[in-house]
Amino acid sequence: MLIHPPRQARSEASLGRLVRAAEEVLREKSFDEAALAEIAARAGVTTGVFYGRFKGKDALLRHLEERVYEAQAAFVAAQVERLAAEGGAPLATLVFDLLTGATAFYREHRGTLRALDLRARSDRALRARMDEANRRTLAALAPAVEARRGEIRHPGPSQAFPFAMLLVGNTLREAVLFDTPWLAEAGWSDPKLARELTRAFLAYLGVEETS
Repeated sequence: MLIHPPRQARSEASLGRLVRAAEEVLREKSFDEAALAEIAARAGVTTGVFYGRFKGKDALLRHLEERVYEAQAAFVAAQVERLAAEGGAPLATLVFDLLTGATAFYREHRGTLRALDLRARSDRALRARMDEANRRTLAALAPAVEARRGEIRHPGPSQAFPFAMLLVGNTLREAVLFDTPWLAEAGWSDPKLARELTRAFLAYLGVEETS
């Protein structure tokens, strides 16, 4: 067990403050640069309280990982429900709404996602968990795309969808998690980023944009 479960409301509160503090610090610096003392101080607790909740810094990152993938699963489930409810909407509309939500999700969890992305480059177990989460996301969203296959002119739509997701996902990751300089210099807002990613997604699938 990497985390000591809180048994009292006071302990639950300190755990919540530690998690929020860690997320704030990770928006500003890498996980390796983030010091436990800084996280504890920002949470208003001592390092002793930190070790009362976590076995170490890696345990904190694993806890943040679990939290963000729970949030991702909830986000995807909400998107699937929305896609089912908007069954008559064109694919272009659905993709834009999905990427708008994904951009906001990346922005909200920017620090944790960036820390996990960097760690996954050398941590095979984390890389495997990340890949599995991405496979679940694709599997959940694929039926909505498949239902609109008639809009897709790409010769291999079943394989085109995962690749289109890879294209826009990697771009979104670089733009939001790693602050691609020229986007900031060009003054791109998140809504504009979502619109341009939608155009790229649709163009690859061969879907006509709607006005």
